[in-house]
This record gives sequence, C-alpha cells and structure tokens, in this order.
Amino acid sequence: MKTILNIITLTIGIVFSSCSLSSTKTETKYEKTAKTTIEANRDIEYDNSETTFDSLKFKFKKGDRIVINGWLLIGPKTFFDSVSIDKNLFKGKRIKKNKSSVLKYGYWGKSSNIYELKISDMDILPYGDFLDINACEYLIPNEQIFYFLNGTPCESYSIVLDRIKNHGIKNIQKVDAIGATKIWGVNYGKNGAIIIDTNRKVHAQYLFRPFDSTNIFSKIIKIDSVEYYSKKVKAKRMDKPTTIKKEKGVIRIPSVNSTIVFRDDKRNESFMEYTVIGQNYNNKLVLIKAEDYNQDYYYMVNQVYTKIDTLFDTPLIYGDKFLCGQGGSADGYPAYVEIWDTQKGKLKRILKFKCESYGLDISEIYLRKDTLFIKNYENKYLKMRI
Repeated sequence: MKTILNIITLTIGIVFSSCSLSSTKTETKYEKTAKTTIEANRDIEYDNSETTFDSLKFKFKKGDRIVINGWLLIGPKTFFDSVSIDKNLFKGKRIKKNKSSVLKYGYWGKSSNIYELKISDMDILPYGDFLDINACEYLIPNEQIFYFLNGTPCESYSIVLDRIKNHGIKNIQKVDAIGATKIWGVNYGKNGAIIIDTNRKVHAQYLFRPFDSTNIFSKIIKIDSVEYYSKKVKAKRMDKPTTIKKEKGVIRIPSVNSTIVFRDDKRNESFMEYTVIGQNYNNKLVLIKAEDYNQDYYYMVNQVYTKIDTLFDTPLIYGDKFLCGQGGSADGYPAYVEIWDTQKGKLKRILKFKCESYGLDISEIYLRKDTLFIKNYENKYLKMRI
C-alpha cells in the first residue's frame, strides 16, 4: 500500500507538469473535445416534431436519455413524478442517431435515444442526478480503465459517476495504455487512464426541490438582492447573564418547582464543560452551552415550566421566534436550520431541515414575520413562508 501511495505521489506532478509543458505546443484534450463538440453540434439532426412532457416521462422510464441545458439526467427514475415540474416547459427534440450524436454523447448516444431540451433555470427542477455532457465521450460502463479524479485515484466507473454527478467538468483527458503505464505502472496503467478535474463550486442545481407537495420547500422561490436587503430585519440575541452564574464548575438555575443543575465533568472519558451564554428575561429562559472534545451542545432552560430543550445553535431572536443556523459545519455554513416559537411561554419547534438535503449552502439568513429569507454562497436569494 505504501509503495502504491509513493508511486501516486511521485507521478501526480509528472502528469500535470507534462500536461502544462505540452500545452504550449498542442491543444489539451479538453480543448480538442470542446472544438469537436462544436463541430458535432453543427451536424446534429433532430426529429421535426417536439416531444411532450408525458412522452418524455414515458421514454425516460423505459431507458431513453434526457438532456436538460447541457446536463444528462441519470436519475432518479421518479424524476418526472415530482410536483415541482412545470409540464409546459418540457418540450424536447429527439436527436437522430448518426456519427455526430455518437461523437457528442459517446456511449450514451450509441446505446440510447437522446432528447434535448432547454429551460430557463435548472433550479426550477426537482432534485436530480445530472452528468455534465462533456464527460459523456469518455465514460463507458464496465470499461477496464484507471480513473484519476481531482488528483487522486478512483476505484471504479460507478464511484467516478457518483462523485462527478451535478459537478461541472473543468478538465478531462484520456491517456493511452503506453502513457498510463509509464506514469502509474503496468498494474494500473495497462488499460489506459482517464484524468478528470471537476469544478467543485458549480453544480447542475443549487437548489434541490422536493417531490412532495406537502413539503414546505415545494413553495420556496427565488428573489432578487433588492427584495432580500430591503426587507432585512436585525436580530436580537440572548442577553448576557446577570442572575445566573457558574461557581466552582456548577451552574444552578432556579425554576418554579426546583433547581436545574449543570455540573462540569473533567474526567477524560466523559469530559463535559458548561457555560451560561445568556438569558431571555421576558420568557424566563436561560441558554447553556455544553462542550465535549468533539462538539458543542445548546440547552434552553425554561424556568417557568422546568423544561430543557436542545437547540442546534445559539438562537437569533426575531419577535416571538428563535432562529438557529448561523454556521458551524466544516464548510462554514449551517448543517441544519431550526425555527422555534415562544408565543405561549414554552418553546415549540415549528421547522427543522438539513441544509444539504435542499442544496442550501447558506451564508446569511433571517426571519421577517412568517417568512424565512436565505442568501447562499453563490449569491442566490430565496424566500419561503414557514
């Protein structure tokens, strides 16, 4: 294993330095592909009649391929069953099979009928797995070949496909068996290799719409920056504590019927340390932060009802609602968003969702009455009634 890693480490530089050296003399494979694709596009022939939504749905489920805005739809099979689809937008044209269609789509163009269509925005679609069509010429199921994806070896075709779906292809080239053997040795290079670099920030879809009409995210809509900033509300935070203090590793919070105690545990196997973050005097709430070796925990203590609720994050206060989701993941944006209602004195969670499930890489978020406003790292602005 160590030998393999050494070979890979030593050859990464060779691969890309040789590519950069040769680029001054000849076109890279990706540049050639781009030009070839343009030439293929000129010769692509279509059926005269448009294919309607119902027909596309039937054809996709029986194995034909659908290309939307330059992205090949590879799943799920239930894609066309989503309530998010506007059927009027789905009018495609079938590509006639000829040399150009095979040149453009490779294995996919040879093995399936392909229907192309254009829509205004990929984010109006339900969640789907899409393949950048620039990869189609190179990827062949069950082909015995060595894959080198984003600077590291990749075990198989299926894993490569899973890792590049919804990602734009930044660079792709095929190395023949002679070249691949020189770089990676006979065990890995004997059948040739495919080198792929993806653009990790650009996806087919930034927003993943749900299939079910009862899901609150089926009604999320895009807005512009003017609306987002013109309606922005400044949040309040938990007041700094004045009545609750920590003494000798113990926090005591008096309630109506008893005292709630948080006690530090300094033992290595069960380490936990508590801190008083703040108070909400109106609702008699105290926020406690707990820390172990791996993560933070947040507890909201209700002094009136002697109740403890677990929150995902420190809340931002918007009137009678608490919003949690200011960050905390390895990527710098929240893994979850929670909204809590405090109208009747008790905390009641009215919304919680995992950001990744909807493609939401949130950079800013706020509440205005019953509407959640979101800005993501691609400067897309969204709003949703809760």
